[in-house]
Amino acid sequence: MPKGLHALPAVPYEPDEDGLAEYLLLMPSTGTSTYFRGIERVLPGHIVTVTSNDIAARRHWQPKIRPLRLRQTEDYCEALRDHLDQAVKCRLRGAKDVGAHLSGGLDSSAVAATAARLLASSGGRVIAFTAVPRKGYDGPVPRHRFADEGPHAAATAALYPNMEHVLIRAEGKSPLDQLDRNFSLFDEPVINDCNVVSGCKILDSARDRKLTVVLNGGMGNLGLSYSGVALLAELLRSGRWIRLWREARGLVGEPGMRWRGVLAKTFGPWCPPWLWVWLNKIAAESNFDP
Repeated sequence: MPKGLHALPAVPYEPDEDGLAEYLLLMPSTGTSTYFRGIERVLPGHIVTVTSNDIAARRHWQPKIRPLRLRQTEDYCEALRDHLDQAVKCRLRGAKDVGAHLSGGLDSSAVAATAARLLASSGGRVIAFTAVPRKGYDGPVPRHRFADEGPHAAATAALYPNMEHVLIRAEGKSPLDQLDRNFSLFDEPVINDCNVVSGCKILDSARDRKLTVVLNGGMGNLGLSYSGVALLAELLRSGRWIRLWREARGLVGEPGMRWRGVLAKTFGPWCPPWLWVWLNKIAAESNFDP
C-alpha cells in the first residue's frame, strides 16, 4: 500500500495531479501511475523485479481470448449459466450459509440466485441484503428509474425457499462520515460514496450474522447485463455498416431502445463534448421507452 512507502522519508506525500484528473473524468486506470506522485503500481499480469541497481517489469500472464462460436442462441445461454455456476461455486468456499447483495437489477440477482440453487442440495442458505431508502422517502426519481429496489429484490428472493431477504436502511448516515477512514484504508478515493454507506451497513449485518462469505454483482454491467451499445460507435468507425444496421435494428424493439437512442449511441462518441452530453441524455430517455 502507498502508506507503507510514505513511511520512508525519501518518498514525498504528494498527489499525482494527472491521476486525480483521470479519476474525476471517470477514466479507467491505465499505465503504472497512482494517486500519489513518485509511487507506481504493478500492472495486472506483471512481475516487478527490484535489485540494488535496477527495476524491471515483465508480463508473466496474458489471458487467451478465443471467440466463442455456438450453433444456437440457447447454447450461449447454457454456456453462460455454466460459467456463472463455476464462478459462484468456487467462491462459496465450503460455507453453509453465505451473504449476498441483492438489488432489483440483473447482476446481483443472477449471482444470489445461482448461490441459492447451488446450496440447496446441502441445506445451505443465502442471506440476501437489499439497500432501500428510508421509510417515507418521497424524493424525485429520474425517468425510467425506481428508487426502492426492495419489491423487485423480494420477488427474486421469493423464488428460492433457502433465500432469506433482509432490507437494509442506512438511516442517519452520511457519505461524508467515513471519508477519512476509507481513504486511510484504501489509499485512494472511493467511487460512489453514497453506495458505500449502505454497503458498510450490509457488511455490518453480515458480520453480526457471522457470515464469512458475501457475494455481489460488481462490474456485472460489463458482463451479464452489458447492453453492447458501445459496439455501435466502433462499427461506425471501422466502416462495418451492414453489421451496424443489424445490431441497431436488433436494439429497437419492445422492450428496447427507440431509434433516436440508437442514433445517439452511434454518433455520440464522435461529437463535441457538449453535444455528446446532450445525445447521451436522449439515449437514456429512450431506453425502454414505448
